[in-house]
Amino acid sequence: AGTSGPCDEGRCVCKPAVTGERCDRCLPGYYHLDGGTPEGCTQCFCYGHSANCRSSGDYSVHTITSTFYQDVDGWKAVQRNGSPAKLQWSQRHRDVFSSARRSDPVYFVAPAKFLGNQQVSYGQTLSFDYRVDRGGRHPSAHDVILEGAGLRVSAPLMPPGKTLPCGLTKTYTFRLNERPSSNWSPQLSYFEYRRLLRNLTALR
Repeated sequence: AGTSGPCDEGRCVCKPAVTGERCDRCLPGYYHLDGGTPEGCTQCFCYGHSANCRSSGDYSVHTITSTFYQDVDGWKAVQRNGSPAKLQWSQRHRDVFSSARRSDPVYFVAPAKFLGNQQVSYGQTLSFDYRVDRGGRHPSAHDVILEGAGLRVSAPLMPPGKTLPCGLTKTYTFRLNERPSSNWSPQLSYFEYRRLLRNLTALR
């Protein structure tokens, strides 16, 4: 989990926030050795009270989901200018969809259960299934938007120059942190990103 690349004759190159001959310990000021993060460990966040922290085994995992089994589950749709768009629910496919005559983007707007204090989601993932049937196949820098505490970040569904697959449902996953590898822009500081998640007012 803590190495970048294979070890050569017992010598390992550690990820930036990892130390030890076997790259098995976090540097001071970091915790939670995790193979899924490019840095290897997460920076401690204690509101400036301390730079020392360690992982706890005493926690529970809570996933916030919308399955659309019965209805739109509180989701809405809006055009880019903020005016409402029609959001429909498919009983057959158990999903929600919106149709737009023009090429202007339509955003799916998350309900309250995804908003508020989501600070414990820092470093976790935001995932959703999405399908485009016609038109609007070019990603933009503002496909996914998070807003809160006077801050706003956005990310594209796919890298620039690529087109979204047509008629194919694909799962898109975004890491909720400020690191460049997570593709959010503008680039916030660690504390700004934590502040954004602590008071999340919109997820589109």
